[in-house]
Amino acid sequence: MRTSSAIKLLSIAVFALVGLVVAKEFGILKFQAMDTGGEGGTTIVTGGGLGYATTVKASALDKYTGSLAVVNMELWSSDNKQYVAETLSNAELTTLTTDAPNTFSGYLMVGNDNFESATDRGTDYYYTKYPVSWKNQGTVVFDRIPVCKESTVTWTGYDDGVAETTLNVSVGTDQTITSTELKIAAGGDSCLGNPQLEYPLAVCFNVSGTGAGSKLSDWDEVKVANSAGTIDAPGFIEGKSIIGGKCYVLPVPKALEDYASFRFGIVLDPATGVDPGTGAVIYAHLLDKTYYKNDDGLWVVGFGDESNVGSDSDIGIQTLGNEKAIYLS
Repeated sequence: MRTSSAIKLLSIAVFALVGLVVAKEFGILKFQAMDTGGEGGTTIVTGGGLGYATTVKASALDKYTGSLAVVNMELWSSDNKQYVAETLSNAELTTLTTDAPNTFSGYLMVGNDNFESATDRGTDYYYTKYPVSWKNQGTVVFDRIPVCKESTVTWTGYDDGVAETTLNVSVGTDQTITSTELKIAAGGDSCLGNPQLEYPLAVCFNVSGTGAGSKLSDWDEVKVANSAGTIDAPGFIEGKSIIGGKCYVLPVPKALEDYASFRFGIVLDPATGVDPGTGAVIYAHLLDKTYYKNDDGLWVVGFGDESNVGSDSDIGIQTLGNEKAIYLS
């Protein structure tokens, strides 16, 4: 009788072992929460597949207000495969997935941009690329990832060192003016330019108005003095009359944050024989470099969302509608 019971127990054990091997082989093995009985308490193991699955939780923190921010989050692997699509993190620690690999290396994209996010969550925060990794863990938490609000820009114009509410500059025939300056300033508790990126600000000059000085051919150049280089005007602004088709990277290595400002000179050089009249206006447009998704759906960096299959669009702060006018006489 005892021999028969032992044989039955052995048969059950062998059957269970074979079933376990088959389940693992075909990727249907599932693990449930287990009480470890130790100081660590309960080890939470969720999901299915070959091995453990990991629960990923995250939240974002406004770096200046100290409050949890309402943002979008995405989870990507180091080889740029998306594991979690855009998910709302609603000012709380949010579960992004319960089925991530239990060993992982990649990054979270955290932020909100009314030009770029599939769903606008309200306040715009520059997207942050936040590296993450874990090994053999059932739950991982990335709490209070710092983000910075996208600022509006405050402009000040100077003519011969004097600040003018309405900037008027006299430019005569064959004159090159180098005494005009502009200053940009960030608002409180916010950023101009993505704080993760170097040299994140650029300026384009758009000629408009009527009469002499209002056409592209009326100017040899209008540029930032001592710029950090040039970029081609992004597609979303190409419809404007951008002088030279170029924009000028400001020599500001990092984002301007929390009322920080930068003052820079500009060069106004009309074409030979042109005397800019009172109807001509030059507009300065501020661009900011940040993250956007390209046509392949991958996160890349630029001063505008460039697309070969759709419409080019602004990213970051709103460039059009927040320009500085330079009136000519």
